Amino acid sequence: MKKLILLLLPVIFSLPVWGQFENFELLVPQQDHAFVMPDVENTVVSTTGNVDPVLVDMLNTTLANELSIRGAIGFSAALVLPDGEAWSGAVGRNNAAGDPFLPEMVSGIGSVTKTITGACIMELVEEGKVNLDAPISDYLGSFPNVTASATVRQLLNHTSGIYSYTDNPAVNDSVSKDFSRVWAPEEILNNFILAPLFNPGDSWSYSNTNYVLLGLIIEEVTGNEYHVEIRNRFWSALNLEGIYLYPQETPTETFVNLWADLFGGGTALDLSILGVTREGLFSMGWAAGAVIATPETIARWMKLLTDGEAITPTALAMMEDFLPLTNTYGYGLGLTRTRLPDGNYIFGHSGNIIYQSEVNAVPDLGISISVLTNDGTQNGCGNTWLALYNTYKAYLALVGTNETFNAQPLHFFPNPTSGNVTLDLTAGSLDYLEVRNTLGQVVWKTNQTLLGNVEIPAADWTPGIYQLMGKDGNQSWQGKMIKN
Repeated sequence: MKKLILLLLPVIFSLPVWGQFENFELLVPQQDHAFVMPDVENTVVSTTGNVDPVLVDMLNTTLANELSIRGAIGFSAALVLPDGEAWSGAVGRNNAAGDPFLPEMVSGIGSVTKTITGACIMELVEEGKVNLDAPISDYLGSFPNVTASATVRQLLNHTSGIYSYTDNPAVNDSVSKDFSRVWAPEEILNNFILAPLFNPGDSWSYSNTNYVLLGLIIEEVTGNEYHVEIRNRFWSALNLEGIYLYPQETPTETFVNLWADLFGGGTALDLSILGVTREGLFSMGWAAGAVIATPETIARWMKLLTDGEAITPTALAMMEDFLPLTNTYGYGLGLTRTRLPDGNYIFGHSGNIIYQSEVNAVPDLGISISVLTNDGTQNGCGNTWLALYNTYKAYLALVGTNETFNAQPLHFFPNPTSGNVTLDLTAGSLDYLEVRNTLGQVVWKTNQTLLGNVEIPAADWTPGIYQLMGKDGNQSWQGKMIKN
């Protein structure tokens, strides 16, 4: 098993922090993408609150299709709306027995944990307990190869130059000797930190060591264990349930099983059936990446954080001191900012602790979206995040408002279809009709008045699920068709 785990651990936290969105246009499948028909495992289980059923249906359809497109074991996701209502859904498998991935299950969020650690430091700065520009030696003793003169700010924005312990191959050997061993943060710092990459402030390099050090600073100045401090400050104070630091805290919800390609053949396996437990892996993450959560809870956290409700607006402004690493991406003090091709900015973080995640708020729309997967073979969750984002924008384009509406059903035949489809408007008319794929892309539209039986040219469309959305004056119409 030691040899097998070597294939796993090099990916811990290694997802490029801007790779998900830096070339967004290239990541979005175009309209000629071969959409795969969902199978029996693509049934979405969702919870919806008071969310518009039309939006729920669109999001469920997108998530189901994403599972097929990505070939993933499972996804869970959530969308928190401006009014606080939320949709959350899950699709795919939890375990090798075929039990479903459910939206109330918790999953690893990886480096999204850094937004929590960063927010806690911001509050301690406001309280006068931490100085962003003080050296870490003001708070902690010395550790091998940890540059004592690096400042708290440089830890937060990855300009410290301190080596990232997750790049050290010795971590693989150590964890593989006993998967259940819980590693203390001091053990990580004393055993796995190699020589610094550069002098503090001279360059930028993503380092998980920075956030282990920040976790220890939090413990030093508060007198509380890290997981106790973030629970008191955030989860209890904000009434957020379904979020934990693992393995220090035990979830009451089901912790979805982890799947990975142990043998290098491209096939993900349920690690639990091979006796691989998660305590060692997650204890290595600690304040840098060991939080687990439900998709709705972590989406709510990101919205509360970026709305200035989890921390004060002043603290948030400090956190949003972004270094412009590319022309579309910046890294702040535990928070990232990305400009999407449509001009909207998103704020959040991605994560990879074999479990993968993408969690971002979109202040311009007043929403937050999370996507989590238990499939370690996936190349992040950015594409699926974007698909849900585009689906929400397609919904807004249809209704023309953030408010809910009552849509009437469209009737068409045959459905499913392998050719064109006929829309039955014998009892009425439409003055606009569009068809979108599950990425929110318009594949066909017309603003001509439609009457009677209207043929829609679907014969050349790739297989998949499509949303038909129409208007007749102020009345909205919708329907879902399946193309074989």
